[in-house]
Amino acid sequence: MLLRYRRTFTLGVKNLYLHKVRSLLTMLGIVFGVGSVIAMLAVGEGASQKASESIARLGSRNVILQSAEPPAEVASQQQETSNNIPAWRKTYGLTGQDIQRIQHTIPNVELILPETEKTEEVTSPSSQRRAILHATTADAPEMRNLAAIEGRFFTNIENDRAAAVCVLSPALRKKLFPFGGAIGQTVRIQADFYTIIGIFSPGFAGDDDDQAANGAANAREDIVYLPIHTAKTRIMRFAYSRTEYDTLVIRTTSTRHVPAIGAAIEALMKATHNEKDYRITVPLELLAQARETQKLFNIILGSIAGISLLVGGIGIMNIMLATVTERTREIGVRRALGARRNDIIIQFLVETVVISLTGGIIGVVLGVSLPLIISALTSVPTVVTPVSVALSMVISLLIGVVFGLYPARRAAALNPIDALRH
Repeated sequence: MLLRYRRTFTLGVKNLYLHKVRSLLTMLGIVFGVGSVIAMLAVGEGASQKASESIARLGSRNVILQSAEPPAEVASQQQETSNNIPAWRKTYGLTGQDIQRIQHTIPNVELILPETEKTEEVTSPSSQRRAILHATTADAPEMRNLAAIEGRFFTNIENDRAAAVCVLSPALRKKLFPFGGAIGQTVRIQADFYTIIGIFSPGFAGDDDDQAANGAANAREDIVYLPIHTAKTRIMRFAYSRTEYDTLVIRTTSTRHVPAIGAAIEALMKATHNEKDYRITVPLELLAQARETQKLFNIILGSIAGISLLVGGIGIMNIMLATVTERTREIGVRRALGARRNDIIIQFLVETVVISLTGGIIGVVLGVSLPLIISALTSVPTVVTPVSVALSMVISLLIGVVFGLYPARRAAALNPIDALRH
């Protein structure tokens, strides 16, 4: 029995080898179908992971409050005019009172990080750059995943004393001090000089200097971190700002409390602010939405690529039906010599499965290579997952069986006498 099946398998492979060009052309549909499935899913997975990492860096336990300038209303403008208050002096957004209200009224809040930003000229002994002044507190490295490259971050004591210290991003350090170390050096911002005590970068602890610099380049590279009290007392742009805080990062005690705390903060802000001068971002919800969107995106991409596989399967069926017609006499001879219908079915199924599996293997090589080429040429992140490779191979095998079964059964159903007369 085993010898019989082995002989049938060998005969099927030999028939494919006798028509190499036709077999190769038939295989191309499976090759491009499998390759496109893997490549498209790799691009989708890369985009998903990049979006997830960006959102995760905001903190899955965090709720982010940001100041937002409210739309100008005629009534408010009239009130400002009657009170002789210039429009440019009107304040809006987040205040210290908001911090106190959240701390005193909402449970499961572990920490609140205030932040505010302005742009200003930063001058070193050898260079001058326009940079982002990011005023915050000593909790910023932990809350914002700042990676320590060199030195240290400022402390709460330095913040309370309005100490003239600062921390630079790696990219700004290279521009201001291209020929030497920056720790212990000073930079001038407006009329004051600030001592550099550390080099920190957006990213995760353990990044090396180059990686951190690249991470900073992706997220506004020229940054000076300042104690928030220092910024508000020493730098004019902060002292006369229309917003007290640009951002409040609120960390909860656990991720399971995030939705409830986000809703509670929304209700509290709505009750205490006359205007919609704030906006709330919940990274955990954004992450869930991104994952759901990516699932739909993968389904769409997989369906588009699956059409290529379907077309390839139809091509296999078409060629095999034509093969049955041109090999009718051969089938009649085999049946006359004792071959059973199952032998004929297995012979044709072997041919279709070999075509589809060989095409699947070549398609996998193509599908793995294409994302690497895309990443190298366009810097678009791509991730080839073992699931996509395994799924493509299984689908190519099923295509060989499903689309080869009808031609095989049709060949086996031929009457041996009629086949010999063909």
